[in-house]
Amino acid sequence: MNKLILILGSVLIISGCGPSQEERNRVAAVTCSIMGETRNMDAAVRVEKMNEARDKIGGEPFLRGDDAIKESFEWGLCPQLVLNENYDETLQVLEDAEQERKKALEDAEQERKRLAWQAGAEDRKIAAEKQRIYAEKKRLAFETAEKVQLSLGSEHVVEMLNSGEGGEMIFEPPVLKVSLGDTIHFKATDFAHNSVSMDGMIPSGAADWAGMLSNDISVVLDTEGVYVYQCDPHVMMAMIGVIQVGEAVNLDQIKGSIADTKSKFIYNAERLENYLSRL
Repeated sequence: MNKLILILGSVLIISGCGPSQEERNRVAAVTCSIMGETRNMDAAVRVEKMNEARDKIGGEPFLRGDDAIKESFEWGLCPQLVLNENYDETLQVLEDAEQERKKALEDAEQERKRLAWQAGAEDRKIAAEKQRIYAEKKRLAFETAEKVQLSLGSEHVVEMLNSGEGGEMIFEPPVLKVSLGDTIHFKATDFAHNSVSMDGMIPSGAADWAGMLSNDISVVLDTEGVYVYQCDPHVMMAMIGVIQVGEAVNLDQIKGSIADTKSKFIYNAERLENYLSRL
């Protein structure tokens, strides 16, 4: 009798132990593999597989639903969910770590933007200072520009040159002051140049002129005011000239048109203002 009791007790102890940890891990791995390879299976089927696994390992029924299963795959915690071993604690640790990682990335991005803005602000400050210095130099150049004196005689020669004292593609002299009724002889010293009065840049009522390419032209200036003229092929290089006849009665109007006129220039954009400052 005592021997029978001992045998029955041993059977109860063995059956009460349930699956080994190795067997539990195997069931969890197989279940997660099946669900992972068939991620498009119906949600109810996944829950059923989870409960089948829980039953095999002697665990509690799974009541969380399919969203929890999907979440476990996202975090790589499917085996822990099947085994129900510290799943919530492990998930919380991973979520906290992810939040910290995102926060660190956000902080790093904010710092990058701050440094970029700081560097940009310094660049803008330097650019503004350069612009201020340039404007000051320009103002001083205009104030100290040598003023052109009235040319003697009634006839004056202006040469059309590829290069001269004032630079490339230039009329020489570029600025003249003459008397009312004087004649200007434009000489095609170098080829491929002409002299043409600029629209809106001569006195009101004055006759305009347009010389042929590589040809001389003579113009009588019988209207008082400031005349601005150009070389058609080289206007983009600011090949222009200025003549004042008598009083500069239209100088303000000429200065008001500087911006539009300069838009034609690619090189030597300051020539017109420099020439006008010498009147």
